[in-house]
Amino acid sequence: MTDAPQPPSEAPQPPSDAPQPPSEASPRARIYTQLFIGSLLLTLLLYFLSIPFLYFTWISAPATVLFAILTLVATRSQKNITGLRVGLSMGIALAGLSMLLALGTFFFQDAFVAQRDCQARAITVSAKQECQDAYDDAYQKELEKFGVQLP
Repeated sequence: MTDAPQPPSEAPQPPSDAPQPPSEASPRARIYTQLFIGSLLLTLLLYFLSIPFLYFTWISAPATVLFAILTLVATRSQKNITGLRVGLSMGIALAGLSMLLALGTFFFQDAFVAQRDCQARAITVSAKQECQDAYDDAYQKELEKFGVQLP
């Protein structure tokens, strides 16, 4: 055995087809992601609140879509963040759906408010059924304004 210095051994390199850990997100992408999550939660919260608050989804839903797009642009050069991209895409779809539902609620607001008030006053089962029948009639009249007939 010799005491000759040994060449430094190199750490084994993983094969090139092995999955690589995701790269670190830029501070700008992190801020956009946090704003996206906050505005998405606000959109969902506003959707579940009463009718006057529901209309604020017309502001928060487009903001959610904007922050999602900004996040996608800020992370376009990063690899292995498919989960984030799928989540952002689902958030865009959810925000768009919330906005469409808020728009539909705007058109049927009178019927919704009338049913909500009637249900609050109804005590018996027959009174609740009368509220439901009145709502169905009002809903049908609103649809007929747009030329839609339900079977």
